[in-house]
Amino acid sequence: MRYRIALSLLSSIGLLSVTNVLALESVTCEDAVQIAEKFIKQQGYTDEPVSITDDELVFESMEWRDNPKEMFAKRKGTLKPKAIGAFENDPRQWEVAFSYTNPSAESWRGRAVRVEKKTKYALVEHQDVDLSSLNLSCGENPFIKEALIPRDKAIETARKYLGTKKYVYKIDWEYPEARLNQNKSSWVISFMPAKGLGLLGVWRAPAKVEIDAKTGEVIE
Repeated sequence: MRYRIALSLLSSIGLLSVTNVLALESVTCEDAVQIAEKFIKQQGYTDEPVSITDDELVFESMEWRDNPKEMFAKRKGTLKPKAIGAFENDPRQWEVAFSYTNPSAESWRGRAVRVEKKTKYALVEHQDVDLSSLNLSCGENPFIKEALIPRDKAIETARKYLGTKKYVYKIDWEYPEARLNQNKSSWVISFMPAKGLGLLGVWRAPAKVEIDAKTGEVIE
C-alpha cells in the first residue's frame, strides 16, 4: 500500500512516469541480437521480403538519402540473417555483428548493427567491421579459434599501466577503443585525449598500449 502511494505521489509531481521506468531497463546482449536480426530483415538486408514502407526506411550512419526502391535493391541479400553475436565498444550500446552472404577475398569483414541499450534504437553502421578482432559478449565468433583474454580485462590492464605514466594532456579513460591486431596475437588499446586539439590546432595522438592476447601482459 505504501509502495503504491509513493509511486502515485512521484507520478503526480512528474518524477516518475512509464517512460522513465522503461528507460531504466537495459537491453541485454541476447536481446540486442534478437533486435538486430529482426531489424536487418525488416530493412531489406536479407533475402526475406521487405516488410516496411518507404517511410520506415532507416538510413545507415553515413548513407545518403536516395530512392527507397533502389536502396532496398542494393541491400537485398547482402547479409546473413543470423548474427555472429554482439560486442560492446561503448557502455551505452551494443554492436551486433553479421557476416556478408557473399564475402570477398577478405572474408573476415562484416557489418555491425548498433543497438542503443535504453531506447532499443537500431542502426546499421556504415563501415565494415573486422570480425576476426571481435571479442563477443554473447554468441560464438568462428573467426577466432584460440582462447584469448577478454576485451574488458585487456582494457583494465591498459588503464592500470597507463595510469603509472605521466601525460602532458588529460586522457579520456571512459571510452577506449580495443581491437585485436592482424594476427590476433595482441590487443591494442587506445585512449583518446579529453580534448582533441592541442596547441596551434595540432591533433593530439591517442595513448596506446599493447596487451598480449594470451598472457594478458603488457608488451613494452
